[in-house]
Amino acid sequence: MKLLNRTLLGFLLYSVIVLLIVTPVLYFVINSIIIHQVDQTLHVHKREIHERLEKLPTDEDVRQWEDLDGEVVVEPLQGSPEQEKIYTISRRHADYRVLVTSVEIKGKLYKLEARVSLVESEDLISALVLTQILLLAVLITGMLIINYWNSKTVWGPFYNTLHQLKSFRIEKSNPISLLPSKISEFNDLNVAIEELTKRDQQAFVSQREFTENAAHEMQTPLAVFQSKLDILLQTKPSEEQAPVLESLFDATQRLNRLNKGLLLLSKIDNRQFHETEEIHMFLATVRLTKETPVTVTVKSLIVTINPDLLDILLSNLISNALRYATPSSEIIVAITDDTWSISNAGHPLTIPAEKIFERFQKGNNNKDSLGLGLAIAKKICDTNDLGLSYAFMASIHRFEICFPPSKISTKSVR
Repeated sequence: MKLLNRTLLGFLLYSVIVLLIVTPVLYFVINSIIIHQVDQTLHVHKREIHERLEKLPTDEDVRQWEDLDGEVVVEPLQGSPEQEKIYTISRRHADYRVLVTSVEIKGKLYKLEARVSLVESEDLISALVLTQILLLAVLITGMLIINYWNSKTVWGPFYNTLHQLKSFRIEKSNPISLLPSKISEFNDLNVAIEELTKRDQQAFVSQREFTENAAHEMQTPLAVFQSKLDILLQTKPSEEQAPVLESLFDATQRLNRLNKGLLLLSKIDNRQFHETEEIHMFLATVRLTKETPVTVTVKSLIVTINPDLLDILLSNLISNALRYATPSSEIIVAITDDTWSISNAGHPLTIPAEKIFERFQKGNNNKDSLGLGLAIAKKICDTNDLGLSYAFMASIHRFEICFPPSKISTKSVR
């Protein structure tokens, strides 16, 4: 949920809760005020009627007196005086407030009953509640309009900054350029982001140059050292010198491969493989395994990826399977609608399975292995949003690459 919508949601919930609490409270308060006013009116009517009846000349006139509206009833009272009381009744689909008491007129007791309709009061209360609901509707509508306006104007520079950060690539030399804003906090954020990305680009360029220069400078002495060893091996060294020279030659080759592997890891980290194309996984697998005893079970799967990285990825997994497979065991490559996997029989790992993709981790003491092949494969998958997993079950080692839908071409046959 967006920050702006989350803030608006808080205001809306608060408004609804306030309405749910205030509406019944307002109803009871107004209703109590109106009933109190009606009761006061009934007491005024009582005094006015009493004064009017006292002015009548005879008792007969008092008994025959009748309110034309029918809201007041006067009757002779037999027995003791009635205690004054006020209550509400419902008649003919309307509520009335009724006052019942006894009055003394010309020395005789009479029962006085006066009524006042509450219809107008109920209409007033309904009108007030409806007005409050309409006010809340206007308030919510206004909030939504203001929220939309803020998202387009006030928060516009923020969304532009976010968009540029998503499209920013550190390996490209183009500096990030952010729009100015009338909001000082957004301007401060933009300045901090521009300075941070600029420093990151400079550090990235420096690191890449250092790695390339170091690798290049190491290649030259390694090549010289290897050529000198070749010359020494061709001069028919003594029996004592030959094993030493061969050991140095193997170590030099190993060091040369190690240097190339670390340089490759650095290039993958720096995302220096930009070009992509659609590659048929079956054809790529066959090309890499045509000289090796590998069985391929296949479905049509075409992926979009850098071809050099895919070759390195598949080659490392295939070489790993060939290196660690037991003699005469079958190596199987399976291609499904969205995965590529390779399986081989072999001995259990001598390292924890969770460390198999770390650098310089080897499953056994194979001298030909540098411990970089699976680390390079994992790095390729991570930088290209591919999933790479390992499992060992029933003496079978299995590595699987999972391709997300964004990498799978629509040309793949389902």
